[in-house]
Amino acid sequence: MKPEDAYAIADDPTWGPLFRFLWESGARVGEALALTGAQCEATEAGTTVRIEPHELPDGSTWRPKRPASIRSLRLPPRVVPSTLPCAYVFLPDRRPVFNVQVNRALARRCATLGLPRYTSHDFRRYRITQALLAGAEPLQLSRAVGHASLKTTAGYVRHVPLLCELCPSDAEPVANPAAAAWKEPGAHWSHA
Repeated sequence: MKPEDAYAIADDPTWGPLFRFLWESGARVGEALALTGAQCEATEAGTTVRIEPHELPDGSTWRPKRPASIRSLRLPPRVVPSTLPCAYVFLPDRRPVFNVQVNRALARRCATLGLPRYTSHDFRRYRITQALLAGAEPLQLSRAVGHASLKTTAGYVRHVPLLCELCPSDAEPVANPAAAAWKEPGAHWSHA
């Protein structure tokens, strides 16, 4: 995915805010769809989004994919809608939305723009790849994106030289990401 493609996709009037959040944050689509206003703290400098277990507006409890996925993301202003509802951030009509619907909307947007067909996970691949190419330390990045294994992070960017040689075995767990802070060199995407 090229930056100009992501900007054009994020200009969609209905799905644009979600697409931009996925592109800027590197979050999983399920994490984004489950976000409520209570997980977001906006300031003039940007927004901190906490990916953590929380109660959803329907009374059920949302949990991240795995314990290593619990983390906070610091994002620049205007990535998260400025008026945060108490309910879902990206679902103003409060109806459940699933990954398949997001990918269908993304496919329609790509077709309208004459772009290759992207999936919601391509935004995550793009962010992780760009961070590694910008010089991010692989273990810190792995923690920042909520991967339990460094090999998972390496799998996103097989074309980055020597990365796979730096990975420990899959059995080696990554420490809780809340214990470390990380900022991507030369960019705004960070982990707190």
